[in-house]
Amino acid sequence: MRMSKPVTGAEHVTTEKLMDDLRTVVGDAEELLKATASQTGERIAAVRAKAERNR
Repeated sequence: MRMSKPVTGAEHVTTEKLMDDLRTVVGDAEELLKATASQTGERIAAVRAKAERNR
């Protein structure tokens, strides 16, 4: 079992930055999916399907 330790100020800032960065990545990925909605082809279809599964 992994024991959690108290979060220090520096770790909190790092955690907040990570969460903010992840939100940005997710938002960008959603915009990319919308922008490529009209694209066709086997490869783009596979990438879009994978992204949709991982939402």
